[in-house]
Amino acid sequence: MPDPNKYKDKHDFMNDCMHQTRKVENEPQDKAVAICLNMWKEKGKKKSAADYLRFLSRELMRYDI
Repeated sequence: MPDPNKYKDKHDFMNDCMHQTRKVENEPQDKAVAICLNMWKEKGKKKSAADYLRFLSRELMRYDI
């Protein structure tokens, strides 16, 4: 997955993230959008990998994905 902290522009990040999430991770579009938007939302926050995975899990359940 691309690191959102390496992007200044949300559009550029979303393009790269959606491509990787859809093509490489083989996720459906709605799930890919949720994952990428949440990654951008959390940009700049210092979290461990485990914290990040817990966050994504909660967000995906929230969207019923």
